[in-house]
Amino acid sequence: MDNINEILPNGKYPEDVNDFLKWDDLTVLERIRARQNDSPIAKQFLERKVMSCVYETAAHSNSRNEHDLYNIIFKTLRDKFNCDIMKDKAKKMPHKIPMLEEFDSDSGKGIPILVDYLEKPKSIVEESILLKNLIIPININRLYIDSIHSDQAKKIVKGLLSEGDEE
Repeated sequence: MDNINEILPNGKYPEDVNDFLKWDDLTVLERIRARQNDSPIAKQFLERKVMSCVYETAAHSNSRNEHDLYNIIFKTLRDKFNCDIMKDKAKKMPHKIPMLEEFDSDSGKGIPILVDYLEKPKSIVEESILLKNLIIPININRLYIDSIHSDQAKKIVKGLLSEGDEE
């Protein structure tokens, strides 16, 4: 059991709201218990041997260098330790704010702002650094390892990251 999808019917939460509401903590735990004999991760979870995050990329990590570094760290840890190393991703848009559309006076979409040095209004999205960052997708990658190896793994990660700083 690498993730929650493995215990869900057809790998996803039920679409019917009544079926979905039946998925409480006890239901999830029962499903995990049923997998403990064939899944080391399920067994670790039930024994409260949780994994520790030993590496996490920046929230907006999209560059090739960041992806390569993530893979180098994963391969280094995998080669060093004889245990499960779990990868996790958070990849989504940080918002669903309709006002972030570009201003268009013909359609009435977006939010106009007046700028002293321009004759026509501009879109607030163009002028606001904060709002510009809200439209950048979140893309966080994490690596987890069992708690027995976490301190040593964190030292290895720190060493790999400091090697990159020296270049």
